[in-house]
Amino acid sequence: MKASLKILAVLGCLSPTMFFVPVHAAQGLCGTQSFHGTYAYSYQGTFLPGQPQETALVEIGVINADGHGGLTGNATASLNGAIADLSFAGTYEMSSDCRGSSSFSATIDFRDPSIPDFEDSNRSVDFVLAGFARNQVRLISTSPGSVLTGTATKQWYFGTRY
Repeated sequence: MKASLKILAVLGCLSPTMFFVPVHAAQGLCGTQSFHGTYAYSYQGTFLPGQPQETALVEIGVINADGHGGLTGNATASLNGAIADLSFAGTYEMSSDCRGSSSFSATIDFRDPSIPDFEDSNRSVDFVLAGFARNQVRLISTSPGSVLTGTATKQWYFGTRY
């Protein structure tokens, strides 16, 4: 009987702390500083890049968000099977419900020298931060003529914190 009372007393003391969730995490409050660090991403779908035919796109790469509204990145893409290296830079904004929007310019360098390289200065993507530590990102293109979606995951290195 005494052992049972001791267990109940210990559980009674622990239970409030075991189920405590910080208010800011429960409410999902975000700001520009919530999107920071390095994220590995993949992105796929179709778009009409000023051509009469649909172009399939698959892209993998790295996004670097500075926590102050700036982003840069590098990627490898397949556009209808033609492989290209991409680099991009732009800006982003965040709302308090963890939704964001970005606009950026990208330089596309095809590995096949017979395909001309080009710059796309009018890309836009909306996104939402997800996960307890906001370490997941869901992406959707908002550029005209595109049907592209993707995901990104924050990359953690030894010694980094949420």
